[in-house]
Amino acid sequence: MLSSRGKAASMLRSSHRNWEGANRFLCNGRIMLGPEVNVCLLTFFLCCLPAATFLAGVAPFTSDDESQCTIIGCVGAFIFFLTSGAFWTAACRDPGVIPRSMDTESGRTHRFALNQRHIINGFEVELKFCTTCQIFRPPRASHCAVCNNCVRRFDHHCPWLGTCVGVRNYRPFLLFVFSAASGCVYFSYFSVLRLVSST
Repeated sequence: MLSSRGKAASMLRSSHRNWEGANRFLCNGRIMLGPEVNVCLLTFFLCCLPAATFLAGVAPFTSDDESQCTIIGCVGAFIFFLTSGAFWTAACRDPGVIPRSMDTESGRTHRFALNQRHIINGFEVELKFCTTCQIFRPPRASHCAVCNNCVRRFDHHCPWLGTCVGVRNYRPFLLFVFSAASGCVYFSYFSVLRLVSST
């Protein structure tokens, strides 16, 4: 038996051929990229370049002790692989796209009622109607104009990932940002140390 999450994932994989959004799919719908794949690849190249420069040109020469250089290089490689893994997880995962309505008549019936109010857990919540996707969006969902989809807990459309950041890829996105920042600090510190010691 498939769980509700498994059913939704299999439904998404089978419906990727009829997708009306701007996303691109790989591996029979298992990988969902944003519309800006070239930007995604450029970002990954920009992550690889300083890491490769550090591992080849800085880490082996940071100390006279070879074991210390190995440890410094291993930590740098770990930060790079952590950044790469978080980057590809955030870029290739479904951000929480809400499926569009297949009912073509719903746009006509909800033309004048673009908002609905519901009581959820004792709080009154306003659901807004998306005229593009023909659905009532849940709270904190928004329509991304670049990807042309409604996304649950939409945070922003990331120009570096080339896709939206939402409920399903928010944690890998944060891990990518923090690991990339720590990599910048780590690589810069030992690069400056190498420059100072060589002069």
